[in-house]
Amino acid sequence: MLWGKFYFGELMSITFNSLFAPTTNPTPQSKPDLLDRFAEHVNPTGSWDIYRIFENVFSWVKLLTGNQSNTLADRASTLSANLGAGLCIPEAICNINGLRHAFSDVQNAAALAHSDPNRSSRLARAVKQSAVEGNWLVNTFAQVVLFLEQGKILDLSPKSSFAANSVMNVTNLLGDGVEVVDQGYKVYHYGNSEQGWLSGMKFVKAISSVALAVIALVGLALGIAFHAVTLYAVGILALSTVWLAAKMAAYFYEQILLTRPA
Repeated sequence: MLWGKFYFGELMSITFNSLFAPTTNPTPQSKPDLLDRFAEHVNPTGSWDIYRIFENVFSWVKLLTGNQSNTLADRASTLSANLGAGLCIPEAICNINGLRHAFSDVQNAAALAHSDPNRSSRLARAVKQSAVEGNWLVNTFAQVVLFLEQGKILDLSPKSSFAANSVMNVTNLLGDGVEVVDQGYKVYHYGNSEQGWLSGMKFVKAISSVALAVIALVGLALGIAFHAVTLYAVGILALSTVWLAAKMAAYFYEQILLTRPA
């Protein structure tokens, strides 16, 4: 690697490898406790994806039938979106639990002897995971605020609503940006293998989400409602469909790999 010949580039390469490259020494998992079991029971991921599928399908129906408001497709799409958005509250519980474990991993890694060859890598990954979990917790709290505003429980000023939307999209951009790099490293490492294909699906999902976050932030900054412009709406919906398809494909493909006999 040409830039690795320079000290700064080499240092950056080592740092990024420590953070993102696949490892053969995963962090040991602690025994599940009561909060783990509770978070597992309230985890809304599968349910949320079902609502996203309905929202996506009805959004296409609405768009292809003239993009009219207050039609059956429009109401069904809005209802699916609102029902899914309500799941951000149990999602916050899962995020809190994930952040708790990430902090615990940082403490455990820092407690390793300095002579341990895995100490630096484990500590770097634990710190990265803590930052990622904290980012998603902030993202979920922003979604909770927007959900409560939409349900008329909170009465936010235009500036507060703008701030909540901005926080949600910035944290989406940061969290999925990390995922892009993470899965990109895995695609490069695993190549044309089953794990490489799985990482490729997750990479497509993450890059689609990054693109959607950028579009949303540009719209907020310029005060443009892209969803109201048919051409932009088609592009946004297409990206959302790619994101959802890649997410579902990665999930089912991973389940096949996990449940297949060795």
